[in-house]
Amino acid sequence: MKIFINLIVTLMIFFASACQSKTEAPLAENIEQQTPTVLLQKDEGLSASRIKTWSKRGYKSIIENLFGEALENNEDLRNYVDAVQQVQNTWGDSAKAIHSFMHTNSDYFRDANRLVNLLSDSILKKETKKYFTAVKNEYDKTVKQDSVLLQTINKKDVNLTDQNTLIKLFVTAKMIKQYQENEHPSKAPLHAVIKQYDSLITQANNFKK
Repeated sequence: MKIFINLIVTLMIFFASACQSKTEAPLAENIEQQTPTVLLQKDEGLSASRIKTWSKRGYKSIIENLFGEALENNEDLRNYVDAVQQVQNTWGDSAKAIHSFMHTNSDYFRDANRLVNLLSDSILKKETKKYFTAVKNEYDKTVKQDSVLLQTINKKDVNLTDQNTLIKLFVTAKMIKQYQENEHPSKAPLHAVIKQYDSLITQANNFKK
């Protein structure tokens, strides 16, 4: 709940600061009052590269399309998404390097243990195993902090992913509300159809007299 409240406050500050620019304020206000283009044209080509970062299901739903349009119209949001993509790419490259390093060492110690067990002399085997156990323990100490850092970053990545989902939901909620306000069909045709039904029902009753 605390994270959710903090995110709401952050979003309020984010959008409030985005409206402070005197040169862009009229245009931004005009865009905010317009019906989202994707809901009128169903254009699935907007912000395809950036949407891909935020959607892991392999398809673009109506929310993905709305968010893509929001990216096109909001430079601050666009810069934020680019920053997210950059840090996630950096995290992925760093994690890949560490995992590769650990995998190489794991392979080595596995093979070393196999060869040690092939030694025929029991005393020599015992001494050699003791040596490599010490080497393995020293290695484990050096990478212990690496594992802690990887776990910390992974938790932060999960946290950021959740917050990005909330950003997407709140940004698009504002857009769908504008669509509802601008594009709600008139009730007049429905009332006209009701009157036509009433008239036809009256005519039908006349044939039964």
